[in-house]
Order: sequence, then structure tokens, then C-alpha cells
Amino acid sequence: MDVPWTTKAALRPGFDVAMISLIPSDTTEYADAVRWRDDEMLRVEVRLQGCAGVAGAFARNEGRRKGALMILAQLDGLDTVDACAAKGERSVILSCSRDFLSGAARQSRTPLPGLVGDLLDGRVSRSVERIVPTLRMRRIAKEMLDESPSARFPQMMREAKALELLCAALDQMVDRCGETRPLKRRDQARIDELCALLRADTGAKLSLSDLCRKLCWNETQMMECFKQVTGLTIANYRHRIIMERAYQRLNTSDASIAMISFEAGYDHPSNFTTAFKRAFGISPRAARQG
Repeated sequence: MDVPWTTKAALRPGFDVAMISLIPSDTTEYADAVRWRDDEMLRVEVRLQGCAGVAGAFARNEGRRKGALMILAQLDGLDTVDACAAKGERSVILSCSRDFLSGAARQSRTPLPGLVGDLLDGRVSRSVERIVPTLRMRRIAKEMLDESPSARFPQMMREAKALELLCAALDQMVDRCGETRPLKRRDQARIDELCALLRADTGAKLSLSDLCRKLCWNETQMMECFKQVTGLTIANYRHRIIMERAYQRLNTSDASIAMISFEAGYDHPSNFTTAFKRAFGISPRAARQG
């Protein structure tokens, strides 16, 4: 992220994309890039780096907006725009109007996710739904952010990738809505706190019993709700955090891959490479080369 930039483009009537790659302190550009359009009904944000500033702004400043849903795909917890700008940012934001979603619903062979359908029918007013981005979603977002300036048909390529990313996010929401029931607000707050505890517990010293005591929560219910929100078990989430931090180390330090693999808890770099490829679809060496 040596050169900060933001790009917003109208791809189709009612369907826009914003791509953000900012270094710390680019607060003004960030705020301009994430501003909601007047007729926006659905926003999908896939965040590869940074914290959830958009969701924080949605919760604080868009609280009176009726009939809007955000799907936030990332691992980090909610935060404010200012804190997000302080950490830098790499994300892709898709914006859909009611007319665009209605047209998509008519053309779809599969019903839209329950929350989106409820939104169109006026059964829900506003919500922020968090999902863990799949490998497919991360790959598409990265390709969009790393778009070659020499591409022959950049607008066409950007539209194709944006539509593919939207489909991937809706697919994941369909799977979630088909398997789970909506969480109570109290349980959602507990999951937020649990995620913060896991991210702070870098040495994995807290056992499941410790976490249950801290949250005053039954272990079975805690694990079921956590899987519902994140799509991962607590053990897999901890491992994903380790891999995410290793990815950041590869991009922000000169430490050798062997050293980073050791820091991640692997005695043999080959085992680390296998796990890294499984998590991100590329080798540690390829991740370091950009």
C-alpha cells in the first residue's frame, strides 16, 4: 500500500463498486469512499486489511436509515472510521439499490438469502451481518485491488469480478440462512467479546472453560453461536488468526519464512507452507512477492 488510492464506479444502474487501498491518516479519502448512496439497500464489504470502520459508521451514523443491510466479510471486530484509518485499509465495497436487487431476484434460480428477501419485502429495517470471507471471496477481492493498469478491458473486467464477488457473498448468506436461526442481540454481543478475547489471547492460554467463565455462557451454546456467526470452530478461528498474522508479517517485515513459520508454531517450514496454502490459496513466498 505504498500509494494510497480509492476508486468508485457505477457498473450498472443501481450497482456500484468502491475499491480502497489507503495508508494510515487518509481519513478524508476513506470517508468519501464509504459514503452511502441515497437509494442503497444492500452493501457487501470484503475487507482484506484494516478494521471494520464502515460497519462502525453504519451503526453510529446510519442508525436512522430504514431498509438497509450490510454484509461485512472479515475477521476483525467492529471499530470506528478513525481507528480504521489509523491502521490502513484494503477493501472492496459493493452497493446495490432496491431496483437492482429486485431484478436479480427475478432472474435467480435460487431464492435470495432470507435477510435480503425480508429486506425487499419490508420485513426487516436495518442490519449488519458479519461473515468470514471464503477463499473465493478473498481471491476475487485481491484480484480487483491488484488490477493491472494495462488491462485491455478494465471496466468489463471490474464488472465481472464485482458480480462474481456479490454472488459469492450471497451464496454464503444462503447457506447461513438455511442452517441457522437469527441470534439474539445479547448473544451477538457475546460473540463480539469472544472474538476480541481470542484475538488478544495470542498464546492460546485461555481454555474453553476459561472463555465460558469470562462470558458467563454455556459451552455448547457458545460454540454453536460462534460457528453460526463466523463459520468456524473456535479452534479453527484461532488457527486462522495465526495465519492472518503470518500473512501480515510476510508483507510488513524482512523476517525469513522459516522464522515466521516458527513464530506461527510450526517446527518445519514445509508444514507451515501447506497450512498457509490451505488458508489463502497461495504459498508464503507468493504472498510476500505480492
